[in-house]
Amino acid sequence: MVVIAWTHLKIATIGQQTIHWPGFAQRRIHHAVQKAVCGELDLQPLGTGTAILLACVITAAWVGVGPRRFVVPLRTPGGRADLQS
Repeated sequence: MVVIAWTHLKIATIGQQTIHWPGFAQRRIHHAVQKAVCGELDLQPLGTGTAILLACVITAAWVGVGPRRFVVPLRTPGGRADLQS
């Protein structure tokens, strides 16, 4: 529900910046149409990935996962942690 609301309310466009990048069109090919795209990059700091992270935090809080159990697997190589210690 968080991602759906995030998309519907267009929160990703808050803080969006279009960055003109000379030569970007020559380095990037849009594979769906097999042609170079314009030399601009849309930067969305509050994109869908942020909504997914927020949904994970809300879910962890709802099911009772504490901050330690939520963060430790993110810092452990391979995403696994020994939570016994």
